[in-house]
Amino acid sequence: EAEASEIRAELERRDDEERRLLTRLTVSMATRSAILQVGARHLQMEVEEGASRLEATRLEVERRDAQLQGQQHELTSLKQQHSALCLQVRESIPPVSVMCRVRPSES
Repeated sequence: EAEASEIRAELERRDDEERRLLTRLTVSMATRSAILQVGARHLQMEVEEGASRLEATRLEVERRDAQLQGQQHELTSLKQQHSALCLQVRESIPPVSVMCRVRPSES
């Protein structure tokens, strides 16, 4: 009877130890799961923020590309105007040989 009592006490001690170990393991797993969920949410937020920055950058590139195209069009137009004005000036000024023949009225 004393031996049976000792065995029961040892079994109860082991059961208590196993319950404590199981409780610690459960708490540890729950804590790790929560940490992983928080980490996953943090990563998701970083991905969303990165996607938002990428979209903003894409829109800025499109805006600058449109601006550059407008400036290139304006440059082409200004070059054409410059060429046309140069041609008009060239046509309105007589050649040097004609200018040399024109004498002031006093001479």
